Amino acid sequence: FSLFNESTASKFCAALNPPLPPDADFDSLTTYFNKHCLTILDNILSCQNQI
Repeated sequence: FSLFNESTASKFCAALNPPLPPDADFDSLTTYFNKHCLTILDNILSCQNQI
């Protein structure tokens, strides 16, 4: 059983390319990116715990 396949790879790449908030300054973008990365990691860890 492999967790990574063409479908999950596509979803992972899409998750790393989120739409950015318009007219955001550097600090806002940094905060947004950090929260987005944490969400991705939370999703990966929840999948890992299901295996």
